[in-house]
Amino acid sequence: MPKRSTIINAVLKCIIAIAILYALWYQLFVKQQLVSMLQAYELKLSLFPVVIIIGILLLSFTNWLLESMKWKYVMNTATSISWFKAYIHILRGISMGIITPASIGEYYGRTLNLDTTTLKLQSVSATFYSSVAQNAVNIVFGIIAMLVLISKDMVFNKLIDVNGIYLSLSIVFLIFVVYFKLESLVGWFSNYFKIRLPSFYKRLKPIRTNQKFIILGISILRYFTYWVQYLCFLHLFNIPLGIIEGGIGVSIIYLIQTGIPLPGGLSILARSSIAIAVFSLFEVNEISILLASWSLWAINLMIPALLGVTLLFKVNKFA
Repeated sequence: MPKRSTIINAVLKCIIAIAILYALWYQLFVKQQLVSMLQAYELKLSLFPVVIIIGILLLSFTNWLLESMKWKYVMNTATSISWFKAYIHILRGISMGIITPASIGEYYGRTLNLDTTTLKLQSVSATFYSSVAQNAVNIVFGIIAMLVLISKDMVFNKLIDVNGIYLSLSIVFLIFVVYFKLESLVGWFSNYFKIRLPSFYKRLKPIRTNQKFIILGISILRYFTYWVQYLCFLHLFNIPLGIIEGGIGVSIIYLIQTGIPLPGGLSILARSSIAIAVFSLFEVNEISILLASWSLWAINLMIPALLGVTLLFKVNKFA
């Protein structure tokens, strides 16, 4: 007779898998009305360049390979993890992030099947630094895009507010302060308020400044990976924007998305709305924008999440 813990573990796996699959199904076939959009685009779909589609798929693999590279790089300060295992942990994190606010479940998903509490804590630290670095890159390039719009006096400047740029620059400064000086800030905070740090904090391997710069560099490479993907989808769905206009619009979309704390399974709604608001200034077909946004979400989140679901069943214990 199976142990009680084994039964509970199996039930948890099933519940999580069902929740993830339902979140994906709901977004594809209920909220986004996928079938009707594809029918409206049936003729154009048959003309898609196969080479570009293959390129987009390869970029999706590269996107998460770079993320696993960041995570693995920090984890290697505590233990040795292979590239394959690192990629598996990232896929599990994507699956858990689909059903949690602000994708917070990624932190938990990446800790699954790590042997010790110390390694789990190190995984949380690695995920945190990877996330902060990626968000900082999204914000920086988004602000650059906004500045370019102002300098060129393009139609997008209707969305631009100079005070908003100053606020964004202040946020970027604070993000980098937290990113590079987190350990010092925690030490100062605990000393000033006479707070005793928990014992597990002392077990974390410190991340050196040069390592943080490497993580930031990988984040920049990852940014341009999904930036190029978006531009490819704009081309595939015949959205009449040049590389400069399209690229600036994409950067602004990523900037706005960075501040939306929604689960990955629901973020497609916000992403589609943001894309329509930005690109509607150029009188672009709304269905084309929706399909481009949905396609990027499907390739970068839905497919990896489905792969992650299968990997969740190989987890020994959800704890």
